[in-house]
Amino acid sequence: MPLPDLSKMVPMPPARWRALGARLRTIGVTLARTQEVTQIGVFMLDAARAPIRKWHLRRMRDPAGYAMRMLMFDDAVSRAEAESALGDVPLDPFVEAGFISRLDDGNYVSPFNLNLVNDIFVICDHLSHGHDAVMGAGQTTTFMCDASRPSRRLARGLDVGCGAGTGALSLASQVDRVIGTDINGRAVALSRINAALNSIGNVEFREGDMFAPVAGETFDLIISQPPFVAAPPGLATAAFEFGGPRGDELPMRLLREIPAYLAKNGRAVILAEWPELAGETVEQHLRAALPSPDIKVLILQCPGSSLNDYCAIYAAADHPNLGAEFERDTILRREHL
Repeated sequence: MPLPDLSKMVPMPPARWRALGARLRTIGVTLARTQEVTQIGVFMLDAARAPIRKWHLRRMRDPAGYAMRMLMFDDAVSRAEAESALGDVPLDPFVEAGFISRLDDGNYVSPFNLNLVNDIFVICDHLSHGHDAVMGAGQTTTFMCDASRPSRRLARGLDVGCGAGTGALSLASQVDRVIGTDINGRAVALSRINAALNSIGNVEFREGDMFAPVAGETFDLIISQPPFVAAPPGLATAAFEFGGPRGDELPMRLLREIPAYLAKNGRAVILAEWPELAGETVEQHLRAALPSPDIKVLILQCPGSSLNDYCAIYAAADHPNLGAEFERDTILRREHL
């Protein structure tokens, strides 16, 4: 399935996106409200939880409920419900731009996915598209944002591999100037839209490979959640997911390059998964990547997962409805590792 077209969303006036973000806040689309739905079926497979969530969503007969159905939970609403959600914000310009689709039955739903991270709205892709799909924010992204929150105001921050801009936008209230970089031009475009959606003006997004767009610059805080999943030969690549054949090639490169871009007393926060290697601890593995023994490192480690669980979980993320492709990818990943 092709990714939704961004070409008409990019030139939309920032004021329209700001108005949409303000409207969503006015009607009460908050983290607490969305959690009324996201906590339902939290331990179910994606394919199993969708129907029961929709049952509850369709009983939220107010503008916030209609907005959540249309923009966050892939559940189409009528035109009257869509207009109730948007209020004074006109519906048709967003339909013409492709952010909201009018279906053959006359109902409306977004082909994108709206995430809410703390109080930041993030438009992203459904990751089942693969390839150049742009990742929004999962639970681990929230962990990274919380862990990187500075205890004092900083001058300059950098989000490497920014995806839809979640990390950079989360830092913006505590850092004077934030830059986000991503090799995927689609990610940069969505990040700029998300900055407008949240009325955030002190963030800049640049396209390029890792640190290439900020060559010669230094930062008080650098954050990154790089792609870190192992990529077997023959599996379709996804920019947001795969970090190399073993999974840690991109994170290791990040560790090698980060020190050159840190200002004096600067700090970096990286969230990634690392392989457990025979005869070498994770600490030894990461320390070997750093260019100097003088760099201070704090490693916070979660318990590891089994290779069987690892392969099935990531294959299910790519194929939420399971089926033959899920089975093929799970076996391919396990054979590779």
